[in-house]
Amino acid sequence: MTFRQEYEDPRLRHDEEEPITLHGHEMDAIWQPDTFFRQSKNGIDVLDGYATVTSDGSVRLSQRFNIRFFCFGLRDGLELYGRANCDMEIASYGHQGKDLAYTWKVFDKDAIRIGAESAFMPPGVELGDLSGAESFVVFENPRRSYSTLSIKFPFSGNVEDEDDD
Repeated sequence: MTFRQEYEDPRLRHDEEEPITLHGHEMDAIWQPDTFFRQSKNGIDVLDGYATVTSDGSVRLSQRFNIRFFCFGLRDGLELYGRANCDMEIASYGHQGKDLAYTWKVFDKDAIRIGAESAFMPPGVELGDLSGAESFVVFENPRRSYSTLSIKFPFSGNVEDEDDD
């Protein structure tokens, strides 16, 4: 998966005409959102990434990683109804909604692709139409509110008899 985040950090303003690009461990020198994936299994394997910083302090993080998600009810939904939805949510680990708010820059259903050879897709299952799949949620508890983004992946098809991961 390639995951991109954009934000502004006025501390990173500079006088260079061209954006500054940071690679690998150089990215550790700048503040980054503490984003996590709520349904992830076994953590995330970061393969590589870079950050681009423009003169006005705008930052674009681009990271490529492997991640596996837990999808409650996927097998049952496909076996019983031939379809099921899986949610993927991102959120801040510790920042409140007033300090860090997640929004879709532009939601493009073509930005999400799962290859036919992907180990993620069980044989006989297809990813459906993602139009209108985006949503913004503010999670609140009595002490704090948190910003999250959620997307529903609609799957259809028949699950072949295999053990669950």
